[in-house]
Amino acid sequence: MTYIPTPIDAIARQQQRDVITLLFDAIDSHDENTGFDLRYRYHQDPIRDQIIEWLDQQQISWHVCGRIADTTGCSMRYRGQIYIDLPVDETNQKFCLLRDYLDYPDGKSRFKSVILLIVTLEFAMTKAHHDEPGFWEDRPDDW
Repeated sequence: MTYIPTPIDAIARQQQRDVITLLFDAIDSHDENTGFDLRYRYHQDPIRDQIIEWLDQQQISWHVCGRIADTTGCSMRYRGQIYIDLPVDETNQKFCLLRDYLDYPDGKSRFKSVILLIVTLEFAMTKAHHDEPGFWEDRPDDW
């Protein structure tokens, strides 16, 4: 059986708050159908490594996570996304440190291959039925 990280929306429901995830992708070659570079390998991404090293240096907790849970049958393998264990709060010093590391003062990303995504608890709750016992049991393993 394949290890499937916890989807980021499930983490939001567990934490009962908005959550931060970073998505990684190569920017040089994309598949016309998926919009992603199918050759991208997160374990060979120096930008991802640099960001994780920075998070560790700043003592900002992070964990691997899955994408937003999808029940349409369109599965995507794990692509290196991580959950950043910080509240989405402009008064939180570490949140501001993260924001300023990832973005320029004008809000543009410093890293073209990185997307910072905030998953709101409100959105995550629309998928709360995924947490019901047996929900995923009738689905194929590769979903």
